[in-house]
Amino acid sequence: MTVLKRCLIAVLVCTHLMPVSAQVQGTQNLPSLGDAESEEMSPATERRLGEYIMRAYRSNGLVYEDRETAEYLQQLGAKIVSASPGAAGIDFEFFLVNDFSLNAFAMPGGFIGMHSGLIYAARNESELASVLAHEVGHVTQRHIARSFSRQKQTSMMAMAAFALAVLASRGGGDAAAGMLAAGTGLAGAQQLSFSRDAEREADRVGYQALIQAGFEPQGMVAFFERLQQGTRLYEGNAPAYLRTHPLTSERIADIRNRVGKPGAKTRNDASEFQFVRARMRTLKDTTTDGLRGALVFFNQDAAAVGLVNPAALEYGRALIYVRQQDWPKAEASLKKLRNLMQGESPLYDRLALDVPIQKLISTAGKGGMEIPANREAMAKLAEDAIAARNRYPGRTSFSILAIDTLQRAGEHRRAVQLLREDLQIYSTDIELYDRLAESQFALGQKAEHHMTLSKTYELRGAFSAALEQVQLAQRFAGQDFYLQSQIDVRRKAMEEKVLEARKQGGRF
Repeated sequence: MTVLKRCLIAVLVCTHLMPVSAQVQGTQNLPSLGDAESEEMSPATERRLGEYIMRAYRSNGLVYEDRETAEYLQQLGAKIVSASPGAAGIDFEFFLVNDFSLNAFAMPGGFIGMHSGLIYAARNESELASVLAHEVGHVTQRHIARSFSRQKQTSMMAMAAFALAVLASRGGGDAAAGMLAAGTGLAGAQQLSFSRDAEREADRVGYQALIQAGFEPQGMVAFFERLQQGTRLYEGNAPAYLRTHPLTSERIADIRNRVGKPGAKTRNDASEFQFVRARMRTLKDTTTDGLRGALVFFNQDAAAVGLVNPAALEYGRALIYVRQQDWPKAEASLKKLRNLMQGESPLYDRLALDVPIQKLISTAGKGGMEIPANREAMAKLAEDAIAARNRYPGRTSFSILAIDTLQRAGEHRRAVQLLREDLQIYSTDIELYDRLAESQFALGQKAEHHMTLSKTYELRGAFSAALEQVQLAQRFAGQDFYLQSQIDVRRKAMEEKVLEARKQGGRF
């Protein structure tokens, strides 16, 4: 979608969501948010609003679907969540925004976004964990819900409108700024910027979680102090994180007092943190010239570029060689990386699998996978990917690789089997459903194919399209009584969702 088109959409949304009585009908694109007179937004309502905003982010490509990084953030976040009082019952989701500005933000319902620039700016894992802990603190203390409770339904509308305006602002320019000012009066921005009291409370509970999770408390002090010191360089154009999380000397002094005197470092970071930082640097500019520039960067001394683990530099070089499809250099870089590493790393293993797979795809050329020898080679690589999938349970990046490899080898029945297993655990993973639909189509399972497509549309919030797919499935089900029963159940469920969306005036 072009920047102009995104801006126009957001302008229209913001205009219709202005908090004046004449614009009441402008709520037609919002989910039902409950009773405006209720004392506090319920957790269920907060989650629905968060899901609505996340669908808008995803549909506009603002959630960067890098599974390796997403898995790392989710596992790091899970350590913080498990140590956070009040986190029970909240389904947290940590996601990546490929933006090299410094920012992180909590949204309603437990969705926490991390900019690639902030991940790269953290010098050790405790610093990154401190930011996650702070954002988790905003969620567990229900700062967003409490803010909405004070300002009622209009603030809820402004929050959703502002989130959509942010989609347009990613393209930059004066149009986005003007749109925000005209459409929402920056009411949404006020919701994304917490009060000083809320910031101090998030610091306090985040600090406690950081300690309980086994991270260095000095990480929070060091990162916030570095951000504060850097403000003098921005001359009124501070990073988004500083605008939405105002740092004060009192806040930093309070954290420093909690930590006390810095002691000896007791925690050593795993290689994965530095590998993820290197990964973020490769995402800064993925153009041909950008990759060349990143290669120059990684060819510098480790200390000079702030990647204290030399293996991280080699990992960054290997990633770039893969993206450049320079297979001899990629293979040589992997060998060097293996020698530099201490212990195992899922990120290394994932890349080591990816190199021969991508090499075979690129050298086979268009239609090359129809050649029996290439299919046989791909099938062998699929076995390696399946072994890695079993070695790293919970890492869906390996599952996706195994399934993609099986599909390229023409082994769709095995792919379906793995997908069914994974979907028992990851029942809302749209990519898994997309791949299941692809294999069902290849196997001629038309009714099952349309049923799976129905699920992908439902997860994307497109309920009418989901119902259409169920109706198509019914045409192909034949005399299969069990399948017809499943279709009937799903058809009724989708009809109810379409009716509900129409009643609410929501997007369907």
